[in-house]
Amino acid sequence: MTDPSISFAEHAYSFQEILDYSGEEEALLFCQQWLGGQDRFEVKTSGSTGKPRTVTLSRNQMLASAKASAAVLQPKERDYLFLSLSPASIGGKMSLVRALEWQLPIHIIPATAQPFDQIPENHPYTICSLVPLQLHDIIKDESSRKKLERFRIILLGGAGIDTTLHQAIQRISPLVYHSFGMTETCSHIALKRLNGENPQAHFHPVPGVKISLSLERTLMIEADASIHNPLETNDLAVIHADGSFDILGRKDHSINSGGIKIQLDEMERLFAEVIPNSLYFCAGIADERLGEKLVIFIEGDPFPSDEVMQALKALAPAYKAPKALIFVPRFSRTATGKIDRIKISQQWAKTN
Repeated sequence: MTDPSISFAEHAYSFQEILDYSGEEEALLFCQQWLGGQDRFEVKTSGSTGKPRTVTLSRNQMLASAKASAAVLQPKERDYLFLSLSPASIGGKMSLVRALEWQLPIHIIPATAQPFDQIPENHPYTICSLVPLQLHDIIKDESSRKKLERFRIILLGGAGIDTTLHQAIQRISPLVYHSFGMTETCSHIALKRLNGENPQAHFHPVPGVKISLSLERTLMIEADASIHNPLETNDLAVIHADGSFDILGRKDHSINSGGIKIQLDEMERLFAEVIPNSLYFCAGIADERLGEKLVIFIEGDPFPSDEVMQALKALAPAYKAPKALIFVPRFSRTATGKIDRIKISQQWAKTN
């Protein structure tokens, strides 16, 4: 077994050194608190679709999450975790808990869009948690893609996966699991294996998790890792006969355009076949006549859009068709690497 420790570029710390630590590095402080037996931990939600808030998680809830993850991922003695998410996020904290509880080493670097720039080509790391934006950039870069091939498992969470990224995942060696969860459930409560010999079409709850639907068709979760049981989410879902499920979109992720409610997640899936090679999202912006009108924010340089608009309008009835394409050189991201829809929309509104 590799010596369990936590390391940064400049230093590696044994468990005893962590207990003796007296600095302000967030990851080390969390590990010190964990190893010292602390029972309660405060974590902020991401704030990608609303105002961030603080959630208090118990040690037992986080332990339950780590145990359920191990049952699916089957960590090996030779495994070595790599963390490029903020340790302030639930994804970052749970990566640390897994390393500590699985008795495996973990290496930490600052969160960045291209995390593999900071590791050697022959690195020893085998398990990594990423957000889709990171994996998207890694696959596009030849050097980073070579480093990606040395991993055994990639946990992908925090956002949806578009068709282009899903297709690219089929051409890489590491097993990629798309996760579904939230801060209130200590990260994922379900996983979907995207590639390999037996890819899965739907999310499958990890051991110990029970799901159901509310009267509004939102997902209800019962789990030892959840802060409430049952926990009602804002995610509209469909549950299949085998107990797996799909997320259709967020109940609160909609706009009212001319008296018609438009589900933004639905439109993003619909438009994926026309905008397959760009990062984009649908949003509502103020309109004198409609109240809100549907637009598409696209990351990158502007391109001739007349044909694209015609193709988009052909996919949806007139009242759901996008009214404009808005190009943004580089999307703002949250601390956890998600597209910051609110900030991008607000910044655009201030300048137009």
